[in-house]
Amino acid sequence: MNRFGILTLFLGGLLFVNACEDYPQMVEYPVPQPTSAIGKALVEGTDQISVIYKDSTYTLHKGVEVTEMAYLSSEGRSIRTFWYKIDLSEPTINLECVTPYGTHTVGGNPEVLSKMLSHVDKEGNCVLGGTNTDFGGGLGPQGVYWSNGVVLKDKFTFLQDRPRCFVYIKDKTMGIGYESEYNRILADCGGSFDQAFCGSPRLIVDGKIDIDVPNDLDEASHPRTAIGIMPDRKTIYLMVVDGRRYTYSNGMYLQTLAENFLALGCSEALNLDGGGSSTFIVAKDGPYGDPARFNVRNWPNDNGGEERQLYNGLAIIANDK
Repeated sequence: MNRFGILTLFLGGLLFVNACEDYPQMVEYPVPQPTSAIGKALVEGTDQISVIYKDSTYTLHKGVEVTEMAYLSSEGRSIRTFWYKIDLSEPTINLECVTPYGTHTVGGNPEVLSKMLSHVDKEGNCVLGGTNTDFGGGLGPQGVYWSNGVVLKDKFTFLQDRPRCFVYIKDKTMGIGYESEYNRILADCGGSFDQAFCGSPRLIVDGKIDIDVPNDLDEASHPRTAIGIMPDRKTIYLMVVDGRRYTYSNGMYLQTLAENFLALGCSEALNLDGGGSSTFIVAKDGPYGDPARFNVRNWPNDNGGEERQLYNGLAIIANDK
Protein backbone atom coordinates (compact mmCIF):
# COMPACT_ATOMS: atom_id res chain seq x y z
CA MET A 1 0.00 0.00 0.00
CA ASN A 2 1.43 3.44 -0.92
CA ARG A 3 1.79 6.40 1.41
CA PHE A 4 -1.42 7.99 0.14
CA GLY A 5 -3.40 4.88 0.96
CA ILE A 6 -1.94 4.67 4.46
CA LEU A 7 -2.70 8.35 5.07
CA THR A 8 -6.29 7.86 3.86
CA LEU A 9 -6.83 4.95 6.27
CA PHE A 10 -5.33 6.95 9.14
CA LEU A 11 -7.55 9.96 8.53
CA GLY A 12 -10.59 7.73 8.10
CA GLY A 13 -9.83 6.10 11.44
CA LEU A 14 -9.63 9.46 13.16
CA LEU A 15 -12.98 10.47 11.71
CA PHE A 16 -14.52 7.18 12.92
CA VAL A 17 -13.18 7.65 16.46
CA ASN A 18 -14.42 11.24 16.60
CA ALA A 19 -17.84 10.15 15.31
CA CYS A 20 -18.05 7.47 18.02
CA GLU A 21 -17.09 9.99 20.69
CA ASP A 22 -19.85 12.35 19.58
CA TYR A 23 -22.48 9.61 19.38
CA PRO A 24 -24.39 9.09 22.64
CA GLN A 25 -23.48 5.73 24.12
CA MET A 26 -26.56 5.46 26.37
CA VAL A 27 -30.20 6.36 25.92
CA GLU A 28 -31.36 8.80 28.58
CA TYR A 29 -34.89 7.91 29.62
CA PRO A 30 -37.08 10.37 31.51
CA VAL A 31 -37.74 9.64 35.17
CA PRO A 32 -40.73 7.22 35.36
CA GLN A 33 -43.96 8.93 36.41
CA PRO A 34 -46.18 6.32 38.09
CA THR A 35 -49.77 7.19 38.94
CA SER A 36 -50.98 4.16 40.93
CA ALA A 37 -49.98 3.34 44.50
CA ILE A 38 -48.42 0.09 43.30
CA GLY A 39 -46.53 1.88 40.51
CA LYS A 40 -45.17 4.45 42.94
CA ALA A 41 -44.04 1.76 45.37
CA LEU A 42 -42.25 -0.19 42.62
CA VAL A 43 -40.49 2.90 41.25
CA GLU A 44 -39.40 4.00 44.73
CA GLY A 45 -38.54 0.55 46.03
CA THR A 46 -36.83 -1.10 43.03
CA ASP A 47 -34.62 -0.19 40.10
CA GLN A 48 -36.67 -2.29 37.69
CA ILE A 49 -38.63 0.36 35.76
CA SER A 50 -37.21 2.67 33.08
CA VAL A 51 -40.28 3.90 31.19
CA ILE A 52 -43.96 3.50 32.13
CA TYR A 53 -46.43 3.15 29.28
CA LYS A 54 -49.53 2.33 31.31
CA ASP A 55 -50.31 2.54 35.02
CA SER A 56 -54.00 2.48 35.81
CA THR A 57 -56.02 1.52 38.88
CA TYR A 58 -59.75 0.87 39.22
CA THR A 59 -61.95 -0.33 42.06
CA LEU A 60 -64.21 -3.36 41.66
CA HIS A 61 -65.67 -3.16 45.15
CA LYS A 62 -64.72 -1.65 48.47
CA GLY A 63 -61.66 -3.66 49.44
CA VAL A 64 -60.76 -4.86 45.92
CA GLU A 65 -58.60 -2.82 43.54
CA VAL A 66 -57.04 -3.73 40.20
CA THR A 67 -53.83 -2.18 38.85
CA GLU A 68 -52.56 -2.80 35.33
CA MET A 69 -49.04 -1.76 34.38
CA ALA A 70 -47.01 -1.83 31.15
CA TYR A 71 -43.43 -0.64 31.21
CA LEU A 72 -39.91 -0.97 29.86
CA SER A 73 -37.67 -2.63 32.42
CA SER A 74 -34.21 -1.43 33.37
CA GLU A 75 -32.93 -4.33 31.24
CA GLY A 76 -34.79 -2.94 28.21
CA ARG A 77 -37.50 -5.62 28.24
CA SER A 78 -41.23 -5.07 27.80
CA ILE A 79 -43.19 -6.07 30.91
CA ARG A 80 -46.94 -6.22 31.58
CA THR A 81 -48.26 -6.92 35.05
CA PHE A 82 -51.73 -7.23 36.55
CA TRP A 83 -52.38 -6.78 40.26
CA TYR A 84 -55.19 -7.35 42.73
CA LYS A 85 -55.02 -5.60 46.08
CA ILE A 86 -57.53 -7.29 48.38
CA ASP A 87 -58.48 -6.19 51.88
CA LEU A 88 -59.96 -9.10 53.81
CA SER A 89 -60.79 -6.83 56.74
CA GLU A 90 -63.66 -5.59 54.56
CA PRO A 91 -66.58 -7.67 55.95
CA THR A 92 -68.15 -8.49 52.58
CA ILE A 93 -64.95 -9.62 50.80
CA ASN A 94 -63.80 -13.25 50.84
CA LEU A 95 -61.60 -15.60 48.85
CA GLU A 96 -62.75 -19.03 47.71
CA CYS A 97 -60.81 -21.93 46.21
CA VAL A 98 -62.61 -23.23 43.13
CA THR A 99 -62.53 -26.49 41.18
CA PRO A 100 -63.52 -27.64 37.66
CA TYR A 101 -67.21 -28.15 36.89
CA GLY A 102 -68.19 -27.14 40.40
CA THR A 103 -67.79 -30.73 41.57
CA HIS A 104 -65.90 -29.76 44.73
CA THR A 105 -63.33 -32.45 44.03
CA VAL A 106 -59.72 -32.23 42.86
CA GLY A 107 -59.56 -35.21 40.51
CA GLY A 108 -61.00 -35.58 37.06
CA ASN A 109 -60.93 -33.29 34.07
CA PRO A 110 -59.61 -29.72 34.07
CA GLU A 111 -61.54 -26.62 33.03
CA VAL A 112 -60.70 -23.02 32.11
CA LEU A 113 -60.73 -20.57 35.01
CA SER A 114 -63.58 -18.42 33.67
CA LYS A 115 -65.89 -21.44 33.80
CA MET A 116 -64.65 -22.49 37.24
CA LEU A 117 -65.52 -19.04 38.53
CA SER A 118 -68.96 -19.18 36.93
CA HIS A 119 -69.92 -22.27 38.99
CA VAL A 120 -69.73 -20.35 42.28
CA ASP A 121 -71.00 -17.01 40.94
CA LYS A 122 -74.46 -16.20 42.29
CA GLU A 123 -76.38 -13.56 44.18
CA GLY A 124 -74.86 -13.17 47.62
CA ASN A 125 -71.68 -14.85 46.37
CA CYS A 126 -70.77 -12.54 43.51
CA VAL A 127 -67.41 -13.32 41.89
CA LEU A 128 -65.42 -10.13 41.24
CA GLY A 129 -62.52 -11.93 39.57
CA GLY A 130 -59.79 -14.47 40.18
CA THR A 131 -56.48 -16.06 39.26
CA ASN A 132 -54.96 -19.49 38.90
CA THR A 133 -53.26 -21.00 41.95
CA ASP A 134 -51.39 -24.30 42.42
CA PHE A 135 -49.48 -26.26 39.82
CA GLY A 136 -51.81 -28.82 38.23
CA GLY A 137 -51.46 -32.34 36.97
CA GLY A 138 -53.41 -35.48 36.23
CA LEU A 139 -54.30 -35.82 39.90
CA GLY A 140 -55.31 -32.20 40.36
CA PRO A 141 -53.49 -29.70 42.61
CA GLN A 142 -49.97 -30.70 43.55
CA GLY A 143 -50.42 -29.82 47.20
CA VAL A 144 -53.09 -29.69 49.89
CA TYR A 145 -56.37 -28.05 48.91
CA TRP A 146 -59.19 -26.77 51.08
CA SER A 147 -62.37 -25.04 49.93
CA ASN A 148 -64.91 -23.45 52.27
CA GLY A 149 -63.73 -25.45 55.26
CA VAL A 150 -63.70 -28.80 53.43
CA VAL A 151 -60.42 -30.58 52.77
CA LEU A 152 -60.35 -31.82 49.18
CA LYS A 153 -56.74 -33.00 49.30
CA ASP A 154 -54.67 -33.48 52.45
CA LYS A 155 -51.40 -34.65 50.90
CA PHE A 156 -48.54 -33.00 49.05
CA THR A 157 -47.50 -34.58 45.76
CA PHE A 158 -43.84 -35.43 46.25
CA LEU A 159 -41.29 -33.63 44.12
CA GLN A 160 -37.73 -33.98 45.31
CA ASP A 161 -36.27 -30.81 43.82
CA ARG A 162 -39.23 -28.50 44.50
CA PRO A 163 -40.18 -28.07 48.17
CA ARG A 164 -43.92 -27.51 48.46
CA CYS A 165 -45.41 -24.54 50.28
CA PHE A 166 -49.00 -23.60 51.02
CA VAL A 167 -51.21 -20.57 51.58
CA TYR A 168 -53.95 -20.90 54.18
CA ILE A 169 -56.89 -18.74 55.25
CA LYS A 170 -58.51 -19.04 58.64
CA ASP A 171 -61.08 -16.51 59.86
CA LYS A 172 -60.10 -14.14 57.03
CA THR A 173 -56.46 -14.16 58.14
CA MET A 174 -53.79 -15.47 55.74
CA GLY A 175 -50.44 -17.15 56.14
CA ILE A 176 -47.84 -19.13 54.20
CA GLY A 177 -46.06 -22.25 55.42
CA TYR A 178 -43.68 -24.93 54.25
CA GLU A 179 -44.90 -28.48 53.66
CA SER A 180 -43.02 -29.53 56.80
CA GLU A 181 -45.09 -27.05 58.85
CA TYR A 182 -48.48 -28.18 57.59
CA ASN A 183 -49.58 -30.37 60.50
CA ARG A 184 -48.43 -27.87 63.12
CA ILE A 185 -50.13 -24.90 61.46
CA LEU A 186 -53.29 -26.93 60.90
CA ALA A 187 -53.38 -27.82 64.58
CA ASP A 188 -52.81 -24.18 65.53
CA CYS A 189 -55.86 -23.32 63.38
CA GLY A 190 -58.07 -25.75 65.28
CA GLY A 191 -57.73 -28.64 62.81
CA SER A 192 -59.22 -26.93 59.75
CA PHE A 193 -58.63 -24.17 57.23
CA ASP A 194 -61.27 -22.12 55.48
CA GLN A 195 -59.24 -22.17 52.26
CA ALA A 196 -55.80 -23.53 51.37
CA PHE A 197 -53.76 -23.94 48.19
CA CYS A 198 -50.15 -24.49 47.28
CA GLY A 199 -47.24 -23.21 45.23
CA SER A 200 -43.45 -22.96 45.21
CA PRO A 201 -40.94 -21.63 45.81
CA ARG A 202 -41.36 -19.10 48.59
CA LEU A 203 -40.17 -15.62 47.67
CA ILE A 204 -40.28 -13.69 50.94
CA VAL A 205 -40.11 -15.11 54.47
CA ASP A 206 -40.50 -12.88 57.53
CA GLY A 207 -39.98 -9.72 55.49
CA LYS A 208 -36.82 -10.86 53.71
CA ILE A 209 -36.24 -12.30 50.25
CA ASP A 210 -35.51 -16.00 50.69
CA ILE A 211 -35.79 -18.04 47.49
CA ASP A 212 -34.93 -21.72 47.33
CA VAL A 213 -34.50 -22.13 43.55
CA PRO A 214 -34.78 -25.84 42.80
CA ASN A 215 -33.98 -26.01 39.08
CA ASP A 216 -32.97 -24.08 35.96
CA LEU A 217 -36.58 -23.54 34.92
CA ASP A 218 -37.15 -21.30 37.92
CA GLU A 219 -33.98 -19.31 37.24
CA ALA A 220 -35.30 -18.22 33.83
CA SER A 221 -37.79 -15.46 33.04
CA HIS A 222 -41.36 -16.76 32.61
CA PRO A 223 -45.01 -15.76 32.88
CA ARG A 224 -45.87 -16.07 36.56
CA THR A 225 -48.66 -15.85 39.10
CA ALA A 226 -47.76 -14.99 42.70
CA ILE A 227 -49.25 -13.88 46.01
CA GLY A 228 -47.93 -11.52 48.66
CA ILE A 229 -49.25 -10.97 52.19
CA MET A 230 -48.84 -7.77 54.18
CA PRO A 231 -47.85 -7.85 57.89
CA ASP A 232 -51.49 -7.42 58.97
CA ARG A 233 -52.17 -10.80 57.26
CA LYS A 234 -55.44 -9.41 55.88
CA THR A 235 -54.16 -7.26 53.00
CA ILE A 236 -52.91 -9.32 50.07
CA TYR A 237 -51.59 -8.80 46.56
CA LEU A 238 -52.31 -11.26 43.75
CA MET A 239 -50.35 -10.65 40.57
CA VAL A 240 -49.82 -12.03 37.09
CA VAL A 241 -46.97 -11.09 34.77
CA ASP A 242 -47.22 -12.10 31.12
CA GLY A 243 -44.22 -13.48 29.26
CA ARG A 244 -42.65 -15.32 26.33
CA ARG A 245 -43.71 -12.60 23.87
CA TYR A 246 -40.72 -10.36 23.25
CA THR A 247 -42.42 -7.15 22.10
CA TYR A 248 -45.38 -7.53 24.49
CA SER A 249 -44.08 -8.94 27.78
CA ASN A 250 -41.10 -11.03 28.83
CA GLY A 251 -42.07 -12.47 32.20
CA MET A 252 -40.01 -12.19 35.39
CA TYR A 253 -37.19 -13.88 37.20
CA LEU A 254 -38.04 -15.08 40.70
CA GLN A 255 -35.67 -12.52 42.22
CA THR A 256 -37.41 -9.70 40.33
CA LEU A 257 -40.79 -11.05 41.41
CA ALA A 258 -39.70 -11.11 45.04
CA GLU A 259 -38.37 -7.54 44.83
CA ASN A 260 -41.80 -6.39 43.62
CA PHE A 261 -43.57 -7.79 46.67
CA LEU A 262 -40.88 -6.53 49.05
CA ALA A 263 -41.27 -3.00 47.62
CA LEU A 264 -44.99 -3.20 48.36
CA GLY A 265 -44.23 -4.04 52.00
CA CYS A 266 -45.19 -7.73 51.97
CA SER A 267 -43.83 -9.84 54.81
CA GLU A 268 -44.60 -13.13 52.98
CA ALA A 269 -44.80 -14.04 49.29
CA LEU A 270 -45.11 -17.23 47.26
CA ASN A 271 -44.75 -18.13 43.60
CA LEU A 272 -47.78 -19.99 42.24
CA ASP A 273 -48.27 -21.75 38.90
CA GLY A 274 -47.03 -19.83 35.85
CA GLY A 275 -46.38 -20.28 32.14
CA GLY A 276 -49.54 -20.83 30.12
CA SER A 277 -51.51 -21.29 33.35
CA SER A 278 -51.13 -17.66 34.44
CA THR A 279 -54.60 -16.13 34.17
CA PHE A 280 -55.93 -12.83 35.53
CA ILE A 281 -59.71 -12.42 35.31
CA VAL A 282 -61.89 -9.42 36.12
CA ALA A 283 -65.68 -9.76 36.15
CA LYS A 284 -67.89 -7.40 34.16
CA ASP A 285 -71.64 -6.79 34.23
CA GLY A 286 -73.85 -9.67 33.22
CA PRO A 287 -76.06 -12.44 34.63
CA TYR A 288 -74.73 -14.51 37.49
CA GLY A 289 -73.16 -17.80 36.46
CA ASP A 290 -72.43 -16.73 32.88
CA PRO A 291 -68.80 -17.53 31.92
CA ALA A 292 -68.93 -14.62 29.44
CA ARG A 293 -69.06 -12.29 32.45
CA PHE A 294 -65.42 -13.07 33.22
CA ASN A 295 -62.94 -11.04 31.22
CA VAL A 296 -59.36 -12.35 30.87
CA ARG A 297 -57.27 -9.20 31.24
CA ASN A 298 -53.85 -10.71 30.61
CA TRP A 299 -52.63 -12.63 27.54
CA PRO A 300 -52.20 -16.32 28.49
CA ASN A 301 -49.23 -17.92 26.82
CA ASP A 302 -51.10 -20.81 25.19
CA ASN A 303 -52.69 -20.88 21.74
CA GLY A 304 -52.55 -17.19 20.96
CA GLY A 305 -53.97 -16.04 24.27
CA GLU A 306 -56.59 -18.69 25.01
CA GLU A 307 -57.17 -19.85 28.58
CA ARG A 308 -55.43 -23.05 29.60
CA GLN A 309 -57.41 -25.91 31.13
CA LEU A 310 -56.66 -25.81 34.87
CA TYR A 311 -57.31 -27.96 37.93
CA ASN A 312 -57.89 -25.20 40.50
CA GLY A 313 -58.23 -21.48 40.96
CA LEU A 314 -58.99 -18.68 43.40
CA ALA A 315 -62.18 -16.57 43.31
CA ILE A 316 -62.54 -13.11 44.82
CA ILE A 317 -66.04 -12.90 46.30
CA ALA A 318 -68.35 -10.07 47.35
CA ASN A 319 -71.12 -11.34 49.61
CA ASP A 320 -73.28 -8.22 49.34
CA LYS A 321 -73.97 -8.32 45.58
